Amino acid sequence: MPDRSPQDRIADYSQRVLACWTGKNIGGTLGMPFEGVPGPLDLNFYDPVPNEAVANDDLDLQLLWLASLERKQAPLDHADLCDAWRRYQVFAADEYGIARWNLFRGIEPPLSGVHNNWFRDGMGAAIRSEIWACLFPGQPQWAAWFAWQDACVDHAGDGIWAEVFLAATQSLAFVNQNVVEVIRRSLGMLPEDCRLRTAIEMLLDMFKDGQDLETARRAIFDRFGSHNFTDCVMNLSFIVLGLLWGDGDFDRTVLTAVNCGEDTDCTGATVGATFGLFYGLDAIPQRWKEPVGEAIVVSDHLKHLPMPADLGELTRRTEAISSLLTVQLRDQSSPTIPRGEPRDTIDDDNRWLIFSGSQPTFSMDAPEPIGPDRACELTGSFPGIVMDLSEHLAAGETVLNLQTFIHSPRNVEGLLMICANAGITAWLDGRMVLNYHGRRPIVPAFHRTEGGGAIPVHLEQGRSHLLQIRLLGCGSSPMAVVAVGEVNCHYIPDAKFAPLASD
Repeated sequence: MPDRSPQDRIADYSQRVLACWTGKNIGGTLGMPFEGVPGPLDLNFYDPVPNEAVANDDLDLQLLWLASLERKQAPLDHADLCDAWRRYQVFAADEYGIARWNLFRGIEPPLSGVHNNWFRDGMGAAIRSEIWACLFPGQPQWAAWFAWQDACVDHAGDGIWAEVFLAATQSLAFVNQNVVEVIRRSLGMLPEDCRLRTAIEMLLDMFKDGQDLETARRAIFDRFGSHNFTDCVMNLSFIVLGLLWGDGDFDRTVLTAVNCGEDTDCTGATVGATFGLFYGLDAIPQRWKEPVGEAIVVSDHLKHLPMPADLGELTRRTEAISSLLTVQLRDQSSPTIPRGEPRDTIDDDNRWLIFSGSQPTFSMDAPEPIGPDRACELTGSFPGIVMDLSEHLAAGETVLNLQTFIHSPRNVEGLLMICANAGITAWLDGRMVLNYHGRRPIVPAFHRTEGGGAIPVHLEQGRSHLLQIRLLGCGSSPMAVVAVGEVNCHYIPDAKFAPLASD
């Protein structure tokens, strides 16, 4: 690692960092009102025009890493990142909630990003790459290494590679303004067989061949579209689309990415930040800067941390930590980024009584509970809350019946999440709590459940709550998810699913 400070190696380092955080604020504020909305959109400016930047997890978690680095005054490792997750943030959405749940149960990285994690390919890690690029400008291997350490806490597979790719790209942007060259070099950090690399290579080929923007956008949806609007391969492709087809123009770059729809706050914030690193502060028009100002708005998901008041303070603090790390790591050779991911063998004690059958006579009444005499022949167990029920569906049958007892470690006013890619009727303690037949693909998150619902429930300590579920019209690959959480959407880490009340 070079022993000179970033300001000595890169003459306009501070202005590039300030441009990064400015673009992050602008893009996140532009995209936030349309988060989750399918594209194409037709924006040409903020709608509505804001009076300040909006709070966004895209920046919040990077402020957490900065404060943690300042506290330690040394590089962060897995233990530091996990400690920060446990102590200083309360994000519950999607992969954040899963990782936090895993960490509180003693499941450490990289397993914390794998186990039970349906959202392992989400955008939650990709959106926090800039801090590592700004700390290691022109040093993509180091930026990518710390991005990997960061991402594996709550992601796996493409979810990790998305942050690795962006950190490398953004680090190189300090020293090379040729977007195509930088993207091609950063792709070398990714496994050849990952979806993300395939998607970006497709866009590079289409750009080289002179394909128009709309053709490229449709190709992303056709090959890499997902019913999960936070999927990182789809959304990172929108970011690359903006960088390539935007051709150095801020309006075209940011609006191209955001107008693709889906995870618009993330695509807007990331493409805005990356543009700033490539082209500097003067390339961002004043009309975009004025509505958001320079203040940093932090959400209430962070706690007990010294937050920067504005973009200038954030830039100065970033620069100070970058200089510190340059000195501390100057005698170390560039690290090697691990490949592959650990095998998930953790048993969550999630056990059910399951049997299949023909379409029943329609009834709103709860079925008779399955007794102990049938428990042995019907028991199914799963390593987490996501259940692949394919092997339990008999040939020619379309109905699955599930039974378990929920055991809560304390009295809880919480949420019961049930979703499946089939019709659902569910009873808790003999009372119907869900009758949903939308047959949508599952998205197992309390705050945006697809394929079912998140139901308010009262769970009593020491009581076995009988849960019965009937899945109707099952296809060949039935999937279901059942979980319990607090009203704030945090999973209850020590709740237990057992097939019999006495277990």
